[in-house]
Amino acid sequence: MYTYKEVLLRDPLNPIFTDISFDYESFQVVFQGAPIPNISTYIYLGYKLGKRLKSITHSLRFDDTLDQIFYLAPHGGYYPVPYLHTIIDKAQDTKADFPLLMPLSESASQGNLYIGLQQARPLQTQSLLFQVIEGTEEEFSLNTPDIEWHYLKGNVWKKFPSSAILYDSTKADTGSKRSLVQSGIVELAIPKDATDNDTLLRPGFIWVRASGIEVLDKTSVLALPKLLAIHAQAGRVQLSDEQLAASHFAQPLPPETISQLRLRQAAVRKTEQRYPGFDGRAFEPDNDYYRRVSERLRHRGRALTAWDMERLTLEQFPRVRAVKCLQHTKQPYDDQCANGHVTVAVLPRLRNPEYENPVAPQPSAALLENIKGYLRGRANLFVAHIDADKTEYLHVVRPHYQEIAVAISVRFRLGIADDETLTMRLDQDIAAYIAPWAFDEGVAPRFGTSLYRTDLLLHLEALAYVDYIETLLIGVVERDAGVITAMDFSDGATSPKPAQRISPKYGRSVLSSFQREEGKEATVPNANFKWPTLPATTVFEINNGTLESYTIHGKDSYTPHHFIHVIPA
Repeated sequence: MYTYKEVLLRDPLNPIFTDISFDYESFQVVFQGAPIPNISTYIYLGYKLGKRLKSITHSLRFDDTLDQIFYLAPHGGYYPVPYLHTIIDKAQDTKADFPLLMPLSESASQGNLYIGLQQARPLQTQSLLFQVIEGTEEEFSLNTPDIEWHYLKGNVWKKFPSSAILYDSTKADTGSKRSLVQSGIVELAIPKDATDNDTLLRPGFIWVRASGIEVLDKTSVLALPKLLAIHAQAGRVQLSDEQLAASHFAQPLPPETISQLRLRQAAVRKTEQRYPGFDGRAFEPDNDYYRRVSERLRHRGRALTAWDMERLTLEQFPRVRAVKCLQHTKQPYDDQCANGHVTVAVLPRLRNPEYENPVAPQPSAALLENIKGYLRGRANLFVAHIDADKTEYLHVVRPHYQEIAVAISVRFRLGIADDETLTMRLDQDIAAYIAPWAFDEGVAPRFGTSLYRTDLLLHLEALAYVDYIETLLIGVVERDAGVITAMDFSDGATSPKPAQRISPKYGRSVLSSFQREEGKEATVPNANFKWPTLPATTVFEINNGTLESYTIHGKDSYTPHHFIHVIPA
């Protein structure tokens, strides 16, 4: 017989551990690519829990690789990490190649242009038209870089052999590597080992790359003109019919004039002419003929004096509108005490009005290079030669446009038009007076001219729609890389007074009207900026050195390039 005794369960004891955590280190040796040879010691870099980078030696033995590491490339591509780093263990007298996890730069190129050729095959010849917008370079103080051509083979860029670059008319100097400085055709013979199944860029294309090789403080890809388009299967044609009327040569051949071949070919499905003709000349009138002959008798085809260089340049290059030769002047600092140096400043004709600044057209790098080569072949050896240290004595440069800004407080005559319309008209009339050559092809640009405030005042007061002018100030705009750094309306005296005359800063200076970028405000640093002093009725809104759009009679106004204040009636 059993007797059951009531037993009460005891309360659980308080736990001894209130928290448990584990700290551990882990690593994995990854080998990728081709099989690894059997060696007993591998040195690799490991990163341990945010601590410093250490070198750890492990004795491992492998017969094959199991892993693969890839780089993600731009444009959605990828490629395996190549073996680039060699580790040598002197104690074991062994070595092994290891991949670097961070990609290395392939070359000194700072700008690359990638071209994919669809349905292209190795050993074919590809003719590519590069249409650029000359005069749109962003960097004027540096030279254009050398261009190297590469093709893609197995996710690796290979350099084109020199014999595979059959033709290149985008160069200004055929003896250099500075391509893409002007519109032209590049013919490439695709090497037989080029591939079209690479993963670095989109498969199905044979990829070609043009790389700009920059040299610090000497060359820059920003010195190249902007690229408008690239067309394949391009060719160049030349007019051979000399029986056409003289009017045919007055203007370049318009686009889409040529639409088919004279002798049809079955292999050519379509013919297009997308751009106007070039390098043509109109018939020479009698007066131009007599002038050219007289000039020829004087300079005899030799560039010995400043006058000779100017006339030879104007005659040989119709795209040049004005030229100024400065003796004993050195670039890039306009040093006028440089014995033996000659500087030629070139102002071109406007070719692309939709892309270029009409009051500050810039010659292309190709045009400058062509002019330099032409003059060097006709100048004496003292000017044409280049020293052993590559010092040049002949400099062909762009003009220096001295921007003039005008601040005016004016009242318009009643009954002619509304204030906004007259403000726009006055802004255009001011620009046309400062730089008449930009608005009238018959007016030749002039280097070294000055602007007088009294002359501008008399001109504006004579305008039919101007009642009277209360205040008129003229100032010089200073820019650095296109950014306004100063705008001074004073004469620079200790007690600033309104400037009465603006003289050219350099011998290659040309007066130009101030141009504000459309949709942008004229912002300048407060430290270097001197705002024009206008009457208290001026309604300019000035905020932290920024001249903003202003309002006339309660409605939104056109923002002119110059500072125009309208006195209410």
